[in-house]
Amino acid sequence: MNEPAPAASLLERLRAAWRERTVALKAISFAVVGLVNTAVDATIFFLLLAYVTPSLAIANITAWFIANTGSYVMNSFTTFSAETGGRLNLRHYAGFVGSGIVAVTASTITVVLAA
Repeated sequence: MNEPAPAASLLERLRAAWRERTVALKAISFAVVGLVNTAVDATIFFLLLAYVTPSLAIANITAWFIANTGSYVMNSFTTFSAETGGRLNLRHYAGFVGSGIVAVTASTITVVLAA
């Protein structure tokens, strides 16, 4: 009995998922979470600057951390609920935060230099 090559099998699964709209629904869900996350990040950033701290770095890092946590939670319960079982996992969350460290560092440097 011949099994299909892994690449062919993957391609067929992707085609089936696209036909069933699972890929499109995940993409839409991911985009909506991203939009919400961006709104949360910007809102918290400007509120912190207006009422809590004059430091751009502190405001940016704090806003990112809060928005990033929200993004992890929203994606765990919506976009990737099938993969996560709708459960939060500290190890996965740490990896999620770790993957954004370079981005928040770059954005904080950019914000401070641009100001």
